[in-house]
Amino acid sequence: MKRCKGCLESLVVSKKKIQQLISNYAEDQSVIVSGEIYESRLKLCHECSSLINGTTRQYCGCFVQFKAKFPDKHCALSGI
Repeated sequence: MKRCKGCLESLVVSKKKIQQLISNYAEDQSVIVSGEIYESRLKLCHECSSLINGTTRQYCGCFVQFKAKFPDKHCALSGI
């Protein structure tokens, strides 16, 4: 299991927790990207060597499933 320097080995973020974060951030669901854009963004994330546990970027600590949902959030590495 890969780790970022600030994460514990036991840190695993559930799909439920990520969905809760998305709901808390965007009460208005119209501000999220379409399912097609979301899936294409996640595909790139899952091909990235800095992805940890399928949810977290090693360098910045962001949750990719959260970040991929919003048009104003972008990956510093890929620009997407």
